[in-house]
Amino acid sequence: MSSMIKTIFANQDSFKTVQLLPGFNVILADRAETSGTRDSRNGLGKSTLIEIIHFCLGARTQRATGLKVSALRGWAFSLVLILSGREIIVTRSVDEPSEVVIQGDTTNWLIQPKNENGEKVFKVEIWRKVLGILLFSLPLNEERKFTPSFRSLISYFIRPGKDSFSTPFEYFRKQPEWERQIFNTFLLGLAWEDASEWQELKEQEKLLDNLKKLKKTNQSGFTTRILGSLGDLEAARIRIEQQLQSRRESLDSFRVHPEYHELQQEVDILTREIHEITNENVFNRQLLTFYESSLQQESEPSQHEITRLYETAGIELPGLVIRRLEEVEAFHRQIVENRREFLSTEVQRLRRTISELDQIARSKIDQRASRLEVLQSHGALEEYTRLQELYLDTRSNLNEINQRIDELRRVEEGKSALRIEKELLLNHSVLLHSLTVIRILYTMRQEPFQLM
Repeated sequence: MSSMIKTIFANQDSFKTVQLLPGFNVILADRAETSGTRDSRNGLGKSTLIEIIHFCLGARTQRATGLKVSALRGWAFSLVLILSGREIIVTRSVDEPSEVVIQGDTTNWLIQPKNENGEKVFKVEIWRKVLGILLFSLPLNEERKFTPSFRSLISYFIRPGKDSFSTPFEYFRKQPEWERQIFNTFLLGLAWEDASEWQELKEQEKLLDNLKKLKKTNQSGFTTRILGSLGDLEAARIRIEQQLQSRRESLDSFRVHPEYHELQQEVDILTREIHEITNENVFNRQLLTFYESSLQQESEPSQHEITRLYETAGIELPGLVIRRLEEVEAFHRQIVENRREFLSTEVQRLRRTISELDQIARSKIDQRASRLEVLQSHGALEEYTRLQELYLDTRSNLNEINQRIDELRRVEEGKSALRIEKELLLNHSVLLHSLTVIRILYTMRQEPFQLM
């Protein structure tokens, strides 16, 4: 026998070493003479022994379950195996389950263990690959998605629980259909690759069905953003391509000015100063209009008005009005002349001030215009960065639209292609199985079965 388990042992004296012989081995739990009908053989270690074998053969572990319990801390279990006609010992520690230690000759193995502190060590996932090659001739690198693995195949031979024996084609209850098909066809020496390809086609068909359902729900508006119709997507692609071209041109023509923000601040200051000058001149022009109007209306009072005023003052203030009428007329005439002179001086001053402020405003407007011209032909660095971000976002949107168009076309075209592939695969499988049956019948005819 090229492969078999010879011995199971542990690093603790309390563990009883189990020896297995070539052929059929039976492990029983003894019953004492005093045992009654209600005494069972449960809890005596039979299932644990199976679990130890799986553990040493690379089974996955879970914290606080199985052998990964606090009571077994510090334990390590070992198997003496014959692999490819050579005896080796594999040891796996409960505390360090991620690797196994190998003792024995491994020179003819396709994958060699690493040497760590004088020991041959495999990572447990590599150990599974080694066992798959040595026990089942599994390929080292299989690119198929649905393939048999060592752990899945060995579980048909070392079944870990009661449910494992419910049916010969399952090693646990409600095992997925694709696993049953692929694993059993492999173990029976049939074309498991066809079963794998069939499952891949089913997966693709399921994906297409889901996309079809998704497309149908577009009528409700919920998934239009996800997929959309082909016409809508083509129109969106044209629009986004134009947008992308426009933003590309904006980027190409964009010039960054190193003092953009300083120029912007100067423009703000000039604008504020121009507004202040404009407001001041509005007030000056209103005052000028008032003074010019007052100057035109200013005239010497008539003698009759002065006489009437003088007489009124004499009546109401007897004894206080002692000046002559000529003096009053001269005094009033002087007041009028002084007012005219003040108004004329103010009018000239306002006209001069308005002219000077207008000249200052024009100068500031020219300065602002030159700076605005620079700002209009240049931009700040963050604006350029923002343009770049918008361009990249647009290009990403275009890529997404193109991907959706491809997916939708695959949905439209994929169904017929899948049907053709399934028919070809089905015909190939039928042909292979027919040839197998013919070969078996031919063998039975050449060597008829005989009762002993």
